[in-house]
Amino acid sequence: MYRPFLFAAVFFLSGVGAGSFIRNLWVFLSLALLCLIILFLIKKKRIRAAFVGLLIFFTGALYYNLRADGIAGTIVKYAGKQRSVIGMVNDSPTIESDRVRYDIKALYIIENNTYQKVSGRIFLSVPRDEKNRRVFRYGDVVKFSGRLKLPQEKRNPGGMDYRASLLQKGISTTMFSREIE
Repeated sequence: MYRPFLFAAVFFLSGVGAGSFIRNLWVFLSLALLCLIILFLIKKKRIRAAFVGLLIFFTGALYYNLRADGIAGTIVKYAGKQRSVIGMVNDSPTIESDRVRYDIKALYIIENNTYQKVSGRIFLSVPRDEKNRRVFRYGDVVKFSGRLKLPQEKRNPGGMDYRASLLQKGISTTMFSREIE
């Protein structure tokens, strides 16, 4: 029995999986175009079906790479720089004995005394001390300063990929700030 949806779903999902490991948009785009060209040149049905499968596979990989870049938002271009950010607390904070961690939806970056509208989310860590007694709640608008960083990628084979883990939650950058207001 021929099941075209299952055929497409298997190739697309395996392409999404490959796209999560190989983060090069141009490789998948050029391979998809090559498959498309070959598809029009081949006459045999079985070989055409194989190239349709490959085309769907590369489309899945392209989808993942484009989607991951869209999730990251514009905040990523400020990574590695000291910035002041205005954002909204996006989730309940994680309270630990020595720090509070917030999921912040970035709204603005203050650059040269002007407000630049940005998108993306920041995983913010703030120490619990005399300056930071107040714990902010979901929906509170806050201002903080620090160095925006991209989370570390997987460093050990088979180990956890911290960047991918946060990106699956929609968080693309991290920051440590001494003070939040």
